[in-house]
Amino acid sequence: IVERGYRRALLPWLRHLRFASGAGIIPSTHQTKSGIAEGSSVLRKNKAKAKLLAGETVYGSIVSFNSPAVVEMGGAVGFDFTMIDCEHGPMNEETVEGLVRAAEVFALTPLARVPDNSPDVILRFLDRGLQGVIVPHVNSRAEAELAARSCRYHPQGDRGMAGGGRNAN
Repeated sequence: IVERGYRRALLPWLRHLRFASGAGIIPSTHQTKSGIAEGSSVLRKNKAKAKLLAGETVYGSIVSFNSPAVVEMGGAVGFDFTMIDCEHGPMNEETVEGLVRAAEVFALTPLARVPDNSPDVILRFLDRGLQGVIVPHVNSRAEAELAARSCRYHPQGDRGMAGGGRNAN
């Protein structure tokens, strides 16, 4: 996810994303049009991305406190995604993992706004099972490219992989 001026140049489908911060999605891995990662052993559909690629509008909520029940309510009313605010809220990697599990119950696409544009921070949050991140304070092309590389595995990016995690894709 890229905030500020680069979102228009990078992701033309952002106009279909509706939530308060006005940011958009950079997927965590290379995915097909259906929203499922190629070669993934965990075939969890990215519901929000699939709808965006189809030109549809997606709806979701921003969660700024640790409450799996709030995430589940969003799924129960038909939202497509939930965005967990880890930049302004008290959430860390452990609380994000619990909220991701709540999102999975209703097939919500779990996203998080990470605290900063740091590859190690982005990696730790994606390893909790997120299907995308919102990266704050991206003000240049180089910063946007760093964020994108941090989300993708080789050869499209620099993200490392370890066994036993909750990687979404």
